[in-house]
Amino acid sequence: MRTRDRLALTATALTLVLAGVLIGGATRWAAVIAALTAVAAVAVHLTSRRTASRPGPLVMLVAIATVATALQLVPLPTSIASIVAPEKLALVRDHATALGDPPPRWVVATHDAPATLVELAKLCGYLALAWTTTRLAAQRRARPWLAASIVGAATLVAVIALAHRVLGATELYGVFALPVPGHVPAPLINENHLASLTALVVPLALGLGLSWRGGKRVAAFAAALTLAATALLTASRGGAVGLVAGLVVAGIALVAQRRAGVADDNRRAPAAVTVPALIVGACALTLFGVVAARDVAMELHDTRVSELAEPTSKFQVWSTAAPMAIEHRWLGVGRGAFEPVFARHTAVGELTYSHAENSYLQGLLDWGVPVALGLGLALVALGRAALSRWRHGPLEAGALGGLAAIAIHDLADFSLELPAVAMTTIAIAALVAPVRLGTDDRKAPVDRRVRIARGAALALAAVIALLAASPLGRSARVDRAALPTPGPATVAAARAVLARHPSDGLAAGQVAAALFAERDPRALPMVRRALFLRPAHGGLHLLAARMLLRSQRASQAAPEYARAIALAPDADPIVGEVVTRLPLAADAARALPLEARQVWRVCTSLANRGRHDVILAYTARLLALELAPFEASLNRAWAALALAQYRDALAAADRAHLLRPSTLTALARARALHGLERTAEAIAQLREAPRAPDSPLRAEVAATLAGFQRARGEVAAARDTLAAAVADLGDHPRLEAELRRTLAGVEDQLGHANQAVWERRRADEL
Repeated sequence: MRTRDRLALTATALTLVLAGVLIGGATRWAAVIAALTAVAAVAVHLTSRRTASRPGPLVMLVAIATVATALQLVPLPTSIASIVAPEKLALVRDHATALGDPPPRWVVATHDAPATLVELAKLCGYLALAWTTTRLAAQRRARPWLAASIVGAATLVAVIALAHRVLGATELYGVFALPVPGHVPAPLINENHLASLTALVVPLALGLGLSWRGGKRVAAFAAALTLAATALLTASRGGAVGLVAGLVVAGIALVAQRRAGVADDNRRAPAAVTVPALIVGACALTLFGVVAARDVAMELHDTRVSELAEPTSKFQVWSTAAPMAIEHRWLGVGRGAFEPVFARHTAVGELTYSHAENSYLQGLLDWGVPVALGLGLALVALGRAALSRWRHGPLEAGALGGLAAIAIHDLADFSLELPAVAMTTIAIAALVAPVRLGTDDRKAPVDRRVRIARGAALALAAVIALLAASPLGRSARVDRAALPTPGPATVAAARAVLARHPSDGLAAGQVAAALFAERDPRALPMVRRALFLRPAHGGLHLLAARMLLRSQRASQAAPEYARAIALAPDADPIVGEVVTRLPLAADAARALPLEARQVWRVCTSLANRGRHDVILAYTARLLALELAPFEASLNRAWAALALAQYRDALAAADRAHLLRPSTLTALARARALHGLERTAEAIAQLREAPRAPDSPLRAEVAATLAGFQRARGEVAAARDTLAAAVADLGDHPRLEAELRRTLAGVEDQLGHANQAVWERRRADEL
């Protein structure tokens, strides 16, 4: 192996290691570092006289994606944009109309240019890596070491992940807090992505072990075992399925090689090595099956068909995102711009998705139909080239297994969006799709024009990566967070953010908020634009409600408040704002959501504020529309009880009890009867009530019943009721203390002073 190739191999290994350990390349700076390292590996071959007759299917596949992404950043005149990017042109024109600006003359196709710039930098790194690895894979001596680099980089990630688990770490590298609390830290933060990477490399590690002998074989098999354990410990269903699929494909290829007489018998290990290795491997796999795979089995067991219909499931993401491919059929939404465009179509509140959870659908959405077809053809060519090498040996069998694993896993995930997984996949694909290199026997140096072209391409890739690392590549989230506090300067700054991220509804909302703070009449048109971009964002609906209310449009503000409450994760502050700004019960009730799932949290918030009059008005609207009759009737009963409107309370409690008899409805009905001085009926109602499922409600029923009994002079019966409740309570010290204090009062009433003292002392101890 030449020195140049050794340097390229070292740079490739460093690229894979950095992509893995630097948070999988998920952050902008980590992705740029990995891309620059890959470009540096190409620089080693800048003056190489060995050239390929053609670039190869892998390089062509990545090159198509790279060129298509670059074209999405090219400004288009409006006459062309109206044909190939009409959605984007209409978007920026409507923004300009809302702000009173002249319409644009030039438009880029992508809906988020900074995000697409970062993706272009990644693709430049991928293209450089594909070019380097296909050259290395073409050389017999370099192939095993390229495979070893892939396995070693992935194993390092797995070892770091396992070390965090063993040490009980809660922060990645002891520094970075995870965005999702409770997850075990790992270099690849998303557990599905970690499972994807490790499952991808397991078959290759096995193939490498079969290709080598001695200590290197043991190391390769140990790496395979470590990677498999990590994949299973993530409890990822997709990772487990991909791992099994990859091993099956690799196994089929190995069996086919042996039957075809391709296997090298000279590399077979002696029985003295094989038998102990099989015993150790079987024990290890059994251990993983009992311990590690248990979580995977539980995840697979818990998988339900009902997940298909859950609004937040990835299956619903597919059905919601699919129409976007038709709307943006020519040039796509823009690589990296899926999230803001998808937010316009989803109806799951403030939750959004960064990707389509399906790499094949993602490509169609990102680049459009023509490019997707081109990528599909290139992928078919790559598949044909890979399958044609199934006879070549264990390395090829392992590589085919790894590619099968990632192909299946990414049917329901987007792990290829992560540089660590994408770069590993490219390097593995190079093993089964190398280029054919010419010789460098001629002594003449490389033509000057070739060197200039190569240098210019590398310089361009490096410049793109540096631009992505600059403020030009900042995400919408970072740009929005950097906005100054409200003031005259905020309007210009917010507009600049919106110009950079025109499909970001929150950026449009910040422009509207800045204009609203300055009492600019353009605030209302801009908040409409924001709601168009993020129709399911509660904060934007709240902003619209405030604007409309200040404009003396209470009737228009009410439905916006209702929508904000329905969409907000925490509705309590918004309910408080509604009853403060709309003090009349009828007005406030019109600003509350008419949705069954919202009734309890809205009524609870109102009850905590003592606005039982609003609850009565709100539940009256619900019952008039026959929405949530049980929830509305029960909450109406409790509100009427709080206002001492016992006849209304009894009527509402009767209806709730008729619809769904329960301890709670019986309790509400009994209190209404007692308020109407029908205590005997109230006592009978509580005696016949179903046993409450939880201790607090049982304690409340017992205390209420004892109170009714004392009111009728049945003091001894009240004592028995309370004593039975204490015995039935279980381990609830606070509730037991309250019941014992009540019981002490009953004992005093019966003249049992010593017993009353004992009950109070016991309550104080609790």
